Amino acid sequence: FCRRYSLLSQSSLRSMAANDNAGMTTEAAASETATDTTVSVSTKGLKSGGTLLISGGAVTVDSADDSIHAGSEITLSGGTLTLASGNDGVHSDDALVISDGCIEITACYEGLEGSTIDLTGGDVRLTASDDGLNATDASNDDNSDGSFRPNDFEAVEGVYIAVRGGTLWVDASGGDGALDYSGDGVITGGTVVALGSQSMAQNFDANSTQASVLVNFGNAIVAGAVVTVQDEDGNEILRVTGTKQAQCMVISSPDLAVGK
Repeated sequence: FCRRYSLLSQSSLRSMAANDNAGMTTEAAASETATDTTVSVSTKGLKSGGTLLISGGAVTVDSADDSIHAGSEITLSGGTLTLASGNDGVHSDDALVISDGCIEITACYEGLEGSTIDLTGGDVRLTASDDGLNATDASNDDNSDGSFRPNDFEAVEGVYIAVRGGTLWVDASGGDGALDYSGDGVITGGTVVALGSQSMAQNFDANSTQASVLVNFGNAIVAGAVVTVQDEDGNEILRVTGTKQAQCMVISSPDLAVGK
């Protein structure tokens, strides 16, 4: 089933309150409604000026701007999210933490964005026209006028991507690759398959405790191409079927081992 929610600005709510209070004096009514001249407009889906938590339920968003946006930390700890966005799928001006749930981003500019991105659990699958994951200083992205400006800010030192569990599938087309971070990119658990461009492609860094592989294809693979990872004895560890043309792939799994 689908529930429709009407999101009202504070000024709209004040106008409703003024209309409901029919018994107030003319002077009081005029005073109450005198400032109700500005309507806040946003093309974001779910938006919070502070923190935002989703711990369950089913959420479907198709938005011109960010599908989920917060001025502070976002925590996704459960539920089923189906998102389509003209900008970011999930954008935090601070930390983005995903610990559980099923998240599918069918279309977006950048998939997951925040100053820090922590994935400790859950199942995330996203298709992006630019970066799949982008860890950057998001605090200077001023969209107070309700408009959006894709890739409005540059990555800086001190931010990170950390994957400690869960499953992550990235289908990206950006010039910066499927993973984009200027600080640390660490993986200690979970399974990651990230398809993207060779331009500025990044693997997880040397601080990781789980093995990962970055493969640059001499010829771009096409949609439907099958890539398998085998151990030294020829046993299949991981099988990936490409969903689009890709020049680069990052793979990580608990079953991978260096030299094996």
